[in-house]
Amino acid sequence: MHLGDAEAMYSYASDPEVTRYVLWEPYGSIEESENFLRFAGEGYERGDFGGWGVLLKASGDFVGTCGMEAAPGHSRAELGYVLAWKH
Repeated sequence: MHLGDAEAMYSYASDPEVTRYVLWEPYGSIEESENFLRFAGEGYERGDFGGWGVLLKASGDFVGTCGMEAAPGHSRAELGYVLAWKH
């Protein structure tokens, strides 16, 4: 993920239907997408961010994110995703 994905991210992250079951509110501005993408980029540089962008294979369109969070010492992990694709 990179700042160039901000517009595509905002198009789904601002949609209440897409964000209905996530732990964050729909984005109110594209700046929220840009802030998240900066956060992700900084985490990539540190080597400690567990989130990835999801692209459509055929077109390369950015359509969501996915991630994993492991619970140290508990042999468990939680997977999460947000996907939006309109055809």
